[in-house]
Amino acid sequence: MAAPKPKPPRRFTIPSSLSCPNAELGLRLSDALDADTMIVMHCAGRTRSIIGTETLRALGTPYPLAALENGTQGISGNTVQTGFLPTA
Repeated sequence: MAAPKPKPPRRFTIPSSLSCPNAELGLRLSDALDADTMIVMHCAGRTRSIIGTETLRALGTPYPLAALENGTQGISGNTVQTGFLPTA
């Protein structure tokens, strides 16, 4: 019997962002990205985005990296959406 597929996170996301658990970052980072593509990690707070950014840095990713300060909860205005996210 197959286990149900987990649903992606639903809250505090940036439009057009991709959802990826930190444990899968090294496996799911696309080789198709341009070398100058900047990767901005975000989570609702900030801790997981810092961990994800440092994980990619430790893995030697060639892409410029940043963690969104204060996470998406720190964004004001209508730029944050709720609902299901696409997965990487």
